[in-house]
Amino acid sequence: MNKKRVRSLEKAGTPRHWLFVTRPEYYERVEEDITYEPDWWTCDEDTREGDLIFLYCTSPISAIGYILQATSDAESLEYDSYAVERGWDFGCGVIVLHKLARPITFKGMGEIPAIREWRAYRKRFQGTVFEIPLGIWESVNSLRLIAECTGEDVLTPEIARGELSSVIKSEKELEEYVCKNLYLLRRFGFNLKPYVDPRSGRGGRQYVCGEYRCRIDILCVDEGGNFVVLELKNAKAPLRTLSQISFYMGWVNKHFAPRGNVRGLIISRGADDKLKLATSTTPHIALLNVSDVGFRR
Repeated sequence: MNKKRVRSLEKAGTPRHWLFVTRPEYYERVEEDITYEPDWWTCDEDTREGDLIFLYCTSPISAIGYILQATSDAESLEYDSYAVERGWDFGCGVIVLHKLARPITFKGMGEIPAIREWRAYRKRFQGTVFEIPLGIWESVNSLRLIAECTGEDVLTPEIARGELSSVIKSEKELEEYVCKNLYLLRRFGFNLKPYVDPRSGRGGRQYVCGEYRCRIDILCVDEGGNFVVLELKNAKAPLRTLSQISFYMGWVNKHFAPRGNVRGLIISRGADDKLKLATSTTPHIALLNVSDVGFRR
C-alpha cells in the first residue's frame, strides 16, 4: 500500500490491520490470562489506537487464534531494558476481542488465493509484525471468514471502523478524569501526584511493567515519596481485581520500593462482596466508588 493511500485512510479514520507473530510461550499466556482487560503487545511504530490485529502463533501451533484491537498508539520501548534486550522497539495497549473457536491455520490460509500471493505468507510470517494490506483484507472478506471460524460476527460495525469497545472508552474517560483531578483523593487520605521516571521522563499513566506485558493504570507517589498504585474500573470490580493490583504493587515493590512502602487504591463502579471482604483484611489496599470522586459518566 503506498504512503498516500495510507495517509488518506488515516485521515478518514479507517483502521489499519496487522498480523502480530508470537511464540508459543507468549501465546499460552494469552490463553491463561484472557480476562478482556487491557494489556500491551509489541507492535509496529505505525500502529494506532483502534487498529485490528490477528495474533498468529508460530510452530507447532501455526495458526491465528485471537483477534485483538489496539487501545493506544505505538510508543517507544527504549526506556525498558527487558524490551531492549529482546529487540522490541515499540509497544501498544491491546484488548482481546475474541478467541477463535476454530483457529485459522497456516494451511487453511493457503487455500485463499489472495493470501497465497501475500509476501508475508510466502515467507511463512518470519518476523514479528506484518501489516495486512487493505486489498487482501477486503478480498478475503475477513468479516465472513472470522464469523465462520467463531460461529458469530465478532467485529461489529463500530469496531470494524476502528472505534474502541464501549468498555475501553469508558475506562479511558475515567482514567483521564482521575488524572486531572487527583486532588479529589486528598479527603480520603491520598495526597498524590503522578510518578515521573527520573531516567526516562515517562509519566505514571499506563506505566508499562516490561517483563510481564502489562500496564499500571496510574502510578503515583504521595507527599512522603511512597508509591501508590491506582487501578481503575468503570464497572463493578470483581475479586480478581485484588490479585491484579497486588501484582502491580509487588512489581513496584521489586523495582522501586524494596522497603515495601507501596499502597494500592481501587476506584470502581462498586465492588462485589468477595472483593469487599478480601480488602477488609488488606490494610494497604483501599476501595473507592467512582461517585466518591465525582465521576458520573
